[in-house]
Amino acid sequence: SGQVTNAVAVIVAATPCPLILAVPVAIIAGMSKASTRGAIVKGGAALESLARAKTVLLDKTGTLTQGGPEISKITFSPTVDEDHVLTLAASLEQSSPHVVAKAIVLEAKRRGLRLVRASDVAEEHGSGLTGLVGGTTVYVGQPLNALPDWAKIENSLVVAVTLNDELAAVFGLDDPLRMEAAETIANLRALGVTRIAMVSGDRKSTAEAIANEVGLDEVFAECKPEDKLSIVRSEMKRAVGTVIAVGDGINDAPALAAATVGVAMGARGATAASEAADVVIVEDSLAHLADAIDVAQGARNRALQAAGVGMTLATGAMLLGAFGIFNATASAVAQEFIDAAAILWALVPAKSRIRK
Repeated sequence: SGQVTNAVAVIVAATPCPLILAVPVAIIAGMSKASTRGAIVKGGAALESLARAKTVLLDKTGTLTQGGPEISKITFSPTVDEDHVLTLAASLEQSSPHVVAKAIVLEAKRRGLRLVRASDVAEEHGSGLTGLVGGTTVYVGQPLNALPDWAKIENSLVVAVTLNDELAAVFGLDDPLRMEAAETIANLRALGVTRIAMVSGDRKSTAEAIANEVGLDEVFAECKPEDKLSIVRSEMKRAVGTVIAVGDGINDAPALAAATVGVAMGARGATAASEAADVVIVEDSLAHLADAIDVAQGARNRALQAAGVGMTLATGAMLLGAFGIFNATASAVAQEFIDAAAILWALVPAKSRIRK
């Protein structure tokens, strides 16, 4: 039309404020809401990645299970003194923050045994602990060889004790499944997660029993930290959406750092896991994992909707300005209302899709 006033009205209405304002507001609102539901999301990128979750890899101990195993059975070699073996094992385990170590120390204290300080302690994450106690080389961890007849037990978690490379005892521990585990798996599937697998350092039979109970797609058992890292990388290569790794121990930290989104069970887990993760579950409940994904999906949808609605309204205002219906002042006022509408829509909580 050659009308300068129309051109100015179009330019005023064309500012991309709905896009610039609505998306960050929706993301920050989502991070805030996630924190009220027990999950600290460390950044907007992590929240957006959570919303696109398609694969979830779960640790077993402390994640799917309560993470507080208790000793229910101990078998000793016929040639050893039981209290002496337990004293050496517990003395070594004082140097580890692992939940299994705490259970062994607690059993020794319950029996009134006097513990000493271990030296030259070395921990192979995901395997066991080795050190010197009173001149004896002590190893406490996963059985390194096939167990003899006297040591065969059927507990969900088995820990071997060797003294100077000779098997001296086997501890049987039970770690009950979290009450919310099965419901959380169902909620994850309702949120669009298509593949859920367990990546555990425990025996295959133990891991498969838990996986069958909650309905997982696949089990990776007897994994060391480097195995977990390799599995995460492999899953990321073939996954369509985001790969989420969930764990609580120091041996899970490399996998959490490598995953698209690492989620740490931070209430009782290792500090290293929380530092490596993008999301920290601050309350001791696996249900907050589904909550975090639910909130992330709602925030992402609200961001897209608010930006789309705002830009559509802005385009309408531009057309009105082009045909002379809006002058520059009317376009400016309209743009303010459009911005306010986009921000308010971004702040509206999305409806939850999970069962409570």
